[in-house]
Amino acid sequence: MKPSACAATLAAAALLTSLTTTTPAQAASLPGVDMEALVKAAQIDPRRASEKPTPGAKASVLLVERVPAPLTPPGPRNKHAGTIPAKRKGRNTMGTTLNKVLSVAAAAAAIGGTAVAAAPPASAADRDGKCDSGEFCYYFNSGNKGSVSDFRGSVADYGAKQPGCYEFKGQGSGKGKCVKNAAASVWNRTGQTVRVYYNSDHGGIYQDFKKGEKGDLNPRLKNQNASHELSPRNRVNMSFALYQARGGRLTCPFDGYQHRSGRHEGIDFARSRGSNVYALVSGKVTRVVEGRDGGAGLSTIAVYNASLRRTVIYLHTDPRNSLRAGQSIRKGQVIANEAWRGVSSSSSAHTHVEMRPGRQTHASPSGDEHLANPNPNSFWRSQGYNVR
Repeated sequence: MKPSACAATLAAAALLTSLTTTTPAQAASLPGVDMEALVKAAQIDPRRASEKPTPGAKASVLLVERVPAPLTPPGPRNKHAGTIPAKRKGRNTMGTTLNKVLSVAAAAAAIGGTAVAAAPPASAADRDGKCDSGEFCYYFNSGNKGSVSDFRGSVADYGAKQPGCYEFKGQGSGKGKCVKNAAASVWNRTGQTVRVYYNSDHGGIYQDFKKGEKGDLNPRLKNQNASHELSPRNRVNMSFALYQARGGRLTCPFDGYQHRSGRHEGIDFARSRGSNVYALVSGKVTRVVEGRDGGAGLSTIAVYNASLRRTVIYLHTDPRNSLRAGQSIRKGQVIANEAWRGVSSSSSAHTHVEMRPGRQTHASPSGDEHLANPNPNSFWRSQGYNVR
């Protein structure tokens, strides 16, 4: 894919899968609740509402948010509309639409006069605005004062707007405000180092807090906090690891079928033609296609890592002659040279890197309407890379 075609591409937004409606009369009869607590109770990240729920998602959540008017189809930034995915186990299934939730609430009202909710799992109560043992906590004001926002794990993006953002939940100044770019001090009670980042997705400048440490964010991060990570790893940029030399650059990010035609399901990097291309993960080669320079000569190298259950595919390179299907390769091994195989112009030589779930031999089609790959950024971070 030509790097110039991706100049305006943005990071992928989570896809919403469906939408149901309810009447004002139904909505008025329901109690208002903390939507974040509802989402946490179902163990679904509001920023990833289209993904399957994590293991252990409960089938007992009956509360819905009070709405003043019928729901209408939202734009891509409305994070709470649509169905709430359910995890099926035997015959017990959480209602997958608001209409099902409403019917349960109506039944409860018929019995006891009000809608009732089963007790949420512990994860819903974890963020209670109190800095308990095992938590990392932001404070709205310096000196560990003001409202508290408490966390038990890493968060790559707090969200910037209500509804849906992580917010300050404790009593005091700042309560209800989004945490992103609003914290002034922290208390690390997790028992491990926590790193606070300037950018989302654990990027940019950062400040580390050792276990048990209290303190103010430094002047560069005060009110500029966008993510945090427990037990951070020292990462290397993918653009450096792919070429093992300076001068590589990310030219086109994962698109997620959001912003342009072509449906880019990988990440493009570029360096001068002939540069060595190194494997980013170890594994077994499942397919090698030599290809040729020019638009009709696409080359492919597919490497499957069984322990990760992921395949990494490299397109447009000049594969090394010794590379064969069935061969085991190690992370950091030279597998190809930078080329323009399957690219119309030599000036657009680059390497397309694509992460696919499971054992694969081909890259996902780039012109269809089906999104085959998840956003790969969290995977690459887990492997010790910055996606840049």
